[in-house]
Amino acid sequence: MATPSTTLLVDNYDSYTFNLFQLIATVSGREPVVVQNDDFGADWDTLCKTLKPGKDFHQVVISPGPGSPHTPSDVGLSAGAARDASVPVFGVCLGHQLLAATFGARVVRGQEPMHGRVTKVNVLDSQDNGLFKGIPSAFDVVRYHSLVVQEDTLPENVRVTARSDDGAIMALAVSGDRISVGVQFHPESICSEHGADLVRNFLKLSVDFWARQNGTQMGQQPVVETSYFHQSHTEPETTSTPVAQLALGAHRVVVEPVSYFTANDSAPAARISTEKVFTTLFPVDNAAERSETRFWLDSATRDLDGGMPRPGDPSQTRFSFMGNANGPLAELVEFYVDPESRAIADSTDHGRPPHELRAYRAASDGTWSQPQCTETEDVFEFLAHDMESKRHDADFLVVQSDPCGPESSRSDGAPRPLQDWDLPFALASGYVGFFGYGLRRFCGVKKTLPRRSSVSTDSAESETLGDSLEEKTVSRKRARAPSPATVDADSSQSSPAPGSSKTQCCEGDTHVPDASFLFADRLVAWDHDTNMCWLVTFENDEASTKSAQTEWRVNAHSTLKALARGSAAPETADGTVSVGPGVVSVRQTAASSSLGAGPLRSTVDDPGYIDLVTSCIEEIRAGETYEVCLTKQLSLEDKRIRERAFDTYKMLRQANPAPYAAFLEVKAPGSKYEGGEPTSNFAVCCSSPERFLRASAHGVVESKPIKGTIHRGETPEEDAALAEELRTSVKDRAENLMIVDLVRNDLGKVCKVGTVSVPKLMQIESFTTVHQLVSTVRGQLSLDEDDFGRPHAPRAQRFPPTLRAIQAAFPGGSMTGAPKLRTMQIIDQLEPKERGVYSGALGFVSLTGASDLNIVIRTAVVTPAGISVGTGGAIVALSDPQGELDETKLKANRLQTVFSSFLGALDAAS
Repeated sequence: MATPSTTLLVDNYDSYTFNLFQLIATVSGREPVVVQNDDFGADWDTLCKTLKPGKDFHQVVISPGPGSPHTPSDVGLSAGAARDASVPVFGVCLGHQLLAATFGARVVRGQEPMHGRVTKVNVLDSQDNGLFKGIPSAFDVVRYHSLVVQEDTLPENVRVTARSDDGAIMALAVSGDRISVGVQFHPESICSEHGADLVRNFLKLSVDFWARQNGTQMGQQPVVETSYFHQSHTEPETTSTPVAQLALGAHRVVVEPVSYFTANDSAPAARISTEKVFTTLFPVDNAAERSETRFWLDSATRDLDGGMPRPGDPSQTRFSFMGNANGPLAELVEFYVDPESRAIADSTDHGRPPHELRAYRAASDGTWSQPQCTETEDVFEFLAHDMESKRHDADFLVVQSDPCGPESSRSDGAPRPLQDWDLPFALASGYVGFFGYGLRRFCGVKKTLPRRSSVSTDSAESETLGDSLEEKTVSRKRARAPSPATVDADSSQSSPAPGSSKTQCCEGDTHVPDASFLFADRLVAWDHDTNMCWLVTFENDEASTKSAQTEWRVNAHSTLKALARGSAAPETADGTVSVGPGVVSVRQTAASSSLGAGPLRSTVDDPGYIDLVTSCIEEIRAGETYEVCLTKQLSLEDKRIRERAFDTYKMLRQANPAPYAAFLEVKAPGSKYEGGEPTSNFAVCCSSPERFLRASAHGVVESKPIKGTIHRGETPEEDAALAEELRTSVKDRAENLMIVDLVRNDLGKVCKVGTVSVPKLMQIESFTTVHQLVSTVRGQLSLDEDDFGRPHAPRAQRFPPTLRAIQAAFPGGSMTGAPKLRTMQIIDQLEPKERGVYSGALGFVSLTGASDLNIVIRTAVVTPAGISVGTGGAIVALSDPQGELDETKLKANRLQTVFSSFLGALDAAS
């Protein structure tokens, strides 16, 4: 195209809008301006007073979305665009239906819902309609719709330009002075053919339209901050900063390799399990309060598989990480959301719910300090601010133990800026913990209304609108929690007593927060490929801190050396787990052949769950959603289990080892509420096979959504047949495709244009008990902006906006369904109990900007009251209610078996 033009993309709260954004930007070379359908008072005329048609935008694309074009709240200002826009309009799915409805047609339920289904489209008049110019007369597309345009209600000025094989209208064009075209299918889907050609043809139609308008000049793209922070701006010039110009050394990451477990010329490699390393280096010490908070990000499949690398095996992850809160710079962050305000009421519910954040710092006496509390800053903002303060002047140094003795060490080169981190593992100190599903109103949805654009406005009404929008945006700026270094511990104003600023959100969930993170200033990184062990500490410039961290590395080094000497014979996993002194060992047995049998009891009985599945299918048929990831909670009340949480985890990892397994135990300080319970007291025993989001220090992000599960076979032949059955299942492939497109959309909000890709689509990955259908989605974050969307200062170290990416993609689409926002509303209406940790994400966010988080599934959450476990599945139009119920039982079956054995052992010992 000779002249660039600007596209206005109207988002109908769909989960595929930013796939369109990426496609349009890639084809046109210019990012669209994105507005949501309730911006500008949901009024098209008001929008046009701020953004001038023909100057600030030259064509409109109306996105897909849930609902009906006959429901005004479902389409908002999209209706005005379809009816009154003086520029070319391209409607996709709901936008296509809206064009037809605008001119008098009816939109009704189709013969069957078509969500995530690949079908053939047949073009009727490719020569007459420029939208299909150069495109084959028949090609494959992906459809996400339950409603269709009723053909016998079409007016004469609307003609059908393409159909599906089943006769449904797949494209239309409106005759008249302007260009209005629509397609029922999704050209932006990863499995649709010729999507770029369709967008290119529409933009060419728009260029030709403007060429006929007396040579109307195309203006520059306006600066409008949209809900997703996409805005046109001049990107800061990328220049490397010489190390000498950086102010380094106020904070330092010290890394010490330990090679006692690697083979050399004089001794064989010592084989020891990471479980032994964890229990030896990070035991619970009743005399040290902070030792009761610890973590183990566990590549269990490697540890229990003899540690032998299997290149290309998807069930393998290279590193395990472990640590506790005993270090001098440890921190514990708890975040609570008002239980009555977690649910998403509707698409216009943009405010943040009442919440409270508490930050505890390590005290010199081995306890925690009084918490710093805030009700204005959310957990994402806190983590971003805190890591920014730690890393802007940070460097790292690799040290080697002195061969003459472990009591001293020497540096291995000069310190280097933290942004130059090049060691093989990603966690260079940072935060370890989880984001719970209760954070859903803080993520992925609208955060601020659009600010007034930089374009000129002559209308006083426009000025008033712009001022009010700016005022609303400013009023939502968050206050920073006071730094503990500047707060007097005796000051009740600066540092509230525990619970004094407690909001209602803290009353109902005192055991488990909605998010919990430990700043790990001491940790061990274990390389399963080489058996290399790395000791990592975070230090400031205080001599006492440096001394304490050096002492820990020396002691850890000595302990590991002793372990190596005592492990001449390889350890083997014999399938037994000791559940404590005086308690018999429990050998894991095969999962029960009776689905659902076991001590865990569901909060929803079987008929009730079938009713919920049926309700989901009805919502799908009504066009309200494409896919609903429905879940239920299983629970067991037994106060004995909390003190044996680690035994619980050991049994779970033996029975169901997974690449993204984790054990996270937190006991917050003993400050009491009126009920006498501590602020938090829980353990997460996680055996997850699914990656939510990984980010490298260079800004490469990756998600691996799982949709589609089938049990393993008894024989190799049966096993292969079951895997092939899953691979070719129309239902499971539709589930997976919908989530792949959703994840592409979520990453497309924050990734550079043209970088979101799907290197692996719907591949079988096999785990101990199940085969699963897994895809991989990748993208590249910009290194020119920080987590707040601000350009990096010219001389600052540059780290990727990882928290921004996490917030854009959370909760994981494989645990919500699509469109995400409307579907979460449906879930909130149907599910009787909050999900809590389940459906969230657990892992780490490193100071380098690297991150790795799983999806919290196959997980038991242990509290003083007992255990809770979540299970569920994706409901689509092709779902069978009884089959969906059976799938939830299959997924929980191994856990039922584990806890049946575990409780039997406890009973025998009592």
